[in-house]
Amino acid sequence: MSVSGKAKILIVDDRPEKAFAIKSVLSILAEVVIVSSGKEALRTLLNTEYAVVLLDVNMPEMDGFETAQMIRQRKVTSTIPILFVTAMDSTGGEIERGYSLGAVDYLFLPISDSALKSKVKVFVELYNQRQAVQEAIEAVKETNAQLETFCHTVAHDLRAPLRSIQGFATALVEDCGPKLAPSEMDYVDRISKSAQRMDVLIQDLLQYSRINTLDLPFEKIDLEPFVQNLISVLKEDVIDKQCKIELKKPMLPIVGHRETLCLVFNNLLTNACKYVPESVTPHVNIKTEDRGQSVRIWVQDNGIGISKEYHEKIFRIFERLHGSEYAGTGVGLAIVTKSITRMGGRVGVESEPDKGSRFWIELPKALN
Repeated sequence: MSVSGKAKILIVDDRPEKAFAIKSVLSILAEVVIVSSGKEALRTLLNTEYAVVLLDVNMPEMDGFETAQMIRQRKVTSTIPILFVTAMDSTGGEIERGYSLGAVDYLFLPISDSALKSKVKVFVELYNQRQAVQEAIEAVKETNAQLETFCHTVAHDLRAPLRSIQGFATALVEDCGPKLAPSEMDYVDRISKSAQRMDVLIQDLLQYSRINTLDLPFEKIDLEPFVQNLISVLKEDVIDKQCKIELKKPMLPIVGHRETLCLVFNNLLTNACKYVPESVTPHVNIKTEDRGQSVRIWVQDNGIGISKEYHEKIFRIFERLHGSEYAGTGVGLAIVTKSITRMGGRVGVESEPDKGSRFWIELPKALN
């Protein structure tokens, strides 16, 4: 079945004078096609999509009721709205039969032009809205496909030179280290660290851009084993092994996407253990709170804290408050925000300078 951007109306009537009279009224709404029999209607419906069908009840060979029944039996035409056109003297039994066969309404003749136009306009507008939604969906799919292609390009074409820079810097130190002056060693160290920071930034941007394109099948997640396992992994490679992380049990189960939630906790726990004064041992508490239909997960730290004026700003991409004092790309909390939003949740923070921070995320509660 071909789909056109412009809505079409199908009139099925064996009396040309009546069909053309209806067409003259409805042509202002959409393109109008006239056929004179049920068989012709079934043929054209297989090849073209229509916003609505105006179907005469009394036709020879195949009447309107039989035609409607055939339309509803075919999968590709089963959802097309049908308006039966009939005389005012139709019996209650005939009207009831029409509704049982899938008619959405009746047009009783004679009918005023304004009433006819008003009834049909509803279905034309619904069709146009569905088309607009479908076009928007297709546009988003195309954009996501282009974004995915871009991400692959970034991953390979931009990170490859960075790896070369890091490799040559390491080779230079290994081969010529004793011959380099302190200032020259400093230059090489800066080159290597800059390449590392750029590589981390590219990886964060790739994660951020992919959140919208990922398929996120949701499942029930028992937070206690999930978070404990994640902490074990992070302490092996990412966060300070001295960082003390405690869970307040029991933890309520939530509904979400496991890998995306892992990304969220990765960023929150890494930040909680990082943004702490040098003289303070990082201490993080994680607990859940029942919020009715959702679960609020709190991640509380004993870090440097955040002024109230920055509580919303820090969740935007590339927003950093501490310059080079603490390593970071300014993308982590933006990843958290986008991830939680895609899972149907919310995110926020309660914090004051020098009093630590309490980050929270809310996700749908899993039913037992």
